[in-house]
Amino acid sequence: MQAISLLADVGDETDILEIKESLLQQRLALLRKSNLWTALSDETLRNVASAMRPMRHKSGQLLIRQGDLGTRLHILASGQMEVRVRTEAGTIVTVAMLKEGDCVCEMSLLTGDTASADVVAAVDSQTLVLERPAFEALLGRNPQLLRELVRIISRRLQATDISVGAAREKEKNLTQFLQQSRSETQAELLGKHATIKAVQQKIDALVKTDDPVLIQGERGTGKETIASLLHFRGPRKGGPLIKTDCAQISDTPFGDKLFGAHGAVDPSIGNAQTISYFQLAAGGTILLKNVDALPWAVQERLARFMDGEFPKTQWSRQQVRIIATSSNSLLAKAKARQVSPELARVFYRQIIEVPPLREHKRDIPEIARYFLKKESQRINKPTMDLTEQALIKLVSYDYRFANVAELKEAVERAANLSDESAANAEEIFLGPPPKPRPFVFNWLSLPDCLVKRILWFFPRGPQIAAAAVFTYIFHQCFFGPTLATGNLSTLLVWSLWWPALALSFFLFGRAWCAICPMAQVGEAAQKVMNLKWRLPSWLKDYDTALVAAGFFAIVYVEEVSGMRHSPLATGILLLSIMGGALATSILFPRRSWCRHLCPLGGFAGLCASSSIVELRPSLDICTAKCAGHACYKGSETIAGCPMFGHVMFQDSNQHCVLCLKCVRTCPNGSPQLNLRAPGQELWSRREARPQFGRFVLMLLGLVASLLIAQRWELHPNGLFADLLAAHRIPMLSALLAAGAAAPLAAAWLAFRKLAPEKDWDPAAPRWHAIIAWAPLALFGFIAYQIAYVPGLDRLFALLVIKPATGGGVTLSVLSLFRVFLVSAGFMVTLGVLWNRLNSKDGPSGRIGARVFAFSSAAAGAYWALLLVLMLAP
Repeated sequence: MQAISLLADVGDETDILEIKESLLQQRLALLRKSNLWTALSDETLRNVASAMRPMRHKSGQLLIRQGDLGTRLHILASGQMEVRVRTEAGTIVTVAMLKEGDCVCEMSLLTGDTASADVVAAVDSQTLVLERPAFEALLGRNPQLLRELVRIISRRLQATDISVGAAREKEKNLTQFLQQSRSETQAELLGKHATIKAVQQKIDALVKTDDPVLIQGERGTGKETIASLLHFRGPRKGGPLIKTDCAQISDTPFGDKLFGAHGAVDPSIGNAQTISYFQLAAGGTILLKNVDALPWAVQERLARFMDGEFPKTQWSRQQVRIIATSSNSLLAKAKARQVSPELARVFYRQIIEVPPLREHKRDIPEIARYFLKKESQRINKPTMDLTEQALIKLVSYDYRFANVAELKEAVERAANLSDESAANAEEIFLGPPPKPRPFVFNWLSLPDCLVKRILWFFPRGPQIAAAAVFTYIFHQCFFGPTLATGNLSTLLVWSLWWPALALSFFLFGRAWCAICPMAQVGEAAQKVMNLKWRLPSWLKDYDTALVAAGFFAIVYVEEVSGMRHSPLATGILLLSIMGGALATSILFPRRSWCRHLCPLGGFAGLCASSSIVELRPSLDICTAKCAGHACYKGSETIAGCPMFGHVMFQDSNQHCVLCLKCVRTCPNGSPQLNLRAPGQELWSRREARPQFGRFVLMLLGLVASLLIAQRWELHPNGLFADLLAAHRIPMLSALLAAGAAAPLAAAWLAFRKLAPEKDWDPAAPRWHAIIAWAPLALFGFIAYQIAYVPGLDRLFALLVIKPATGGGVTLSVLSLFRVFLVSAGFMVTLGVLWNRLNSKDGPSGRIGARVFAFSSAAAGAYWALLLVLMLAP
């Protein structure tokens, strides 16, 4: 009754002046509720109230339409008004609810523009109306009213922007869900192994039901594929298949994305318009990936919903099929109180166990060819195949990182890398990418101007210098004086190059291989002719053993023949290495000689594992931006990696020659040239190759044998020195062969004697312990070589003990340097063993302690042996 009186026409003819004044006062009270009118004087406000006329609006009636021009100002006297915005996609979004005292159409009247939103009566409502002419006259007389209107409009626009933005985000998510559901194709479960057939039988039985299903299996085993089969072969195939990662769902007082506001602690504080995943999946299937990652409260909420005990919702479990996945057993995690027991209970009846790929390796060729065919079609290539070597490599791997997903990624990458009709083994990269290393410094993070100068100079400048020096050496070896005393080539090779080369492997990795003149000759020959034969698989399988044998042969010939004193023999050795590089470069692609066959390259790879520099990827850049694999394939002007490498999988220095071609070709700047701790990769790598470990063992024995022979030569007194002088070839043959074989035999006997540990590969931790000795072997070899640096044995240092009397001890600089080198190698080895013991992938408990203690003690004994051989009189 009061509202009707309030809106009565003040201009009506009436003889009761008291009623007119009462109605006017009621309108004035309404206007004063809004800050809009507070700046007006009482007289002006009375004039405004008198100029307004009443208007009634039924529920749902449109007050003004979005896009129309406003002709009057409305003041809401009673009821509610809803402000709605239509988005470009046609979605209607409620951006505001107007209450008593709020004004409508003020923006259109101020600017002359059309209305930016619909205004609809939410319930039966009443307004006071001020026509445009009266409104414009009022603004002209009261500027403060204009300022207040602008302030109100600004606040309303901000609220509208937020609401529209949220609506668009919701619209985008909904579109994404629906597109994903529509684009989902019926996947295939490949394989003929008995375990896969059992999974297929389980699927065939469950597609006929609507029961919840839990799919358990390791990461990448194909759990989503099985979920797709259950959906598209079942009665709900016409509905959506909504997939959500439960790790991205959080529980808040306002609810969660799974149930929306229905999961709120108090539904009145939630947003009832929030679309939940279950609403999106209505009539279809929802796939809850990693269901064990749900917050505990949401797990219990889900269990109650599946039990039908969730009355807050207007929809039920019967409207959607629930499929969940987990990488671990829910029952086991429930017993450990890592997931809700109620969640494990509701999924207990229907469980599909998916076997890891390593348990059905016979299916790998079929699965790999399927992925290869799909990827070939996607990139518009003729259907490719896999070479026998590639298949062997794929089948030999265990796929513990991501199972079928890992196989799929490797095969798809090979399809993009290969330029032939069949992908070969060099184009198959397996295993997880290297983890980012802490405490490294990336040299490429220096100022761009400095990095560009380095890339311009290296390796071009050193290559020219090395080519000039070795040209002179070859000339002197074959055309210079026949005696070493008058020929500079032997001095350059054996007294300077050999020691510096071994030391450079520690300081710069395999950087020498980037400037090696022999390799440069091979690359030059490839530009003229390259047959691109495939390297035999047996050469790849046993390349480390072959280069170890080749290195032993070089050292053996060097010692037995007295090559240090023969320029001709030195020249023949260098020429044979160059001939091998030249022949393999013509026959095989890239630098196959350096990767698989070069004895010096193999030795360099072993030593480079202890280096303080490394080339590694920026993993985030590789995974997010890499499209063309330029580091492997190269660019229009720069060839790809000469060592068949891919930066993303570069986790070792063994096969990286630091040519920096990948730095030049990668358009995304992924490669990093890091300064690191010595031997860091020896403890951080997940795998320890037995062939690499055997090479280390052989080198340890060879270094000790060389030091013994060197001692006999430099101290020609005693029985063995006399025997060496009289029977050099048989003595050295026996000594070097025994030295190289003894550590290998000792390791073989130890491995046979030690009982395998339960649930642990007995070879892996022991091979890791063996390769940890690589720094000690490297520094021992350097200590052996520096004895031939001319003049170093004639330098002495005086260690003053009694300054007052001048008493002291004279020490050989050579001996001090050798002690320092061997001790440094020993300390690096201990550091590798210790870090391996404490690493995530290292042996733990009793096994780890025993391996560390035994390896450290043995390394200490070997270090002491080297010191005795070098220092004993």
